[in-house]
Amino acid sequence: MRDYSKFQSGTGLFACLCCGRKTRETQDTSGSDMCGICYELSGIQNSLRDDGAQAWMITHRDRLLKKYRGKADMTEVAKMIPTLMALKAEEIAA
Repeated sequence: MRDYSKFQSGTGLFACLCCGRKTRETQDTSGSDMCGICYELSGIQNSLRDDGAQAWMITHRDRLLKKYRGKADMTEVAKMIPTLMALKAEEIAA
């Protein structure tokens, strides 16, 4: 997993477009207006749409969501990545 703790110098705080948490840009998230975790979740959502469901998506999603507990409004996050949030392990073909 990437380390999103390295904020870019000279960038101000902004509210994440997805979850509303206050954050700063990192090298990976530059220009996205999202915090690192939402940026990563959105990337998984895009992979899901492009490549179909894969087991790693559920594992990575759950790990990222665990970091969110108590830090962000999950209803807003769920609105941004509905397909990923609804994905269940039993829906993935072996």
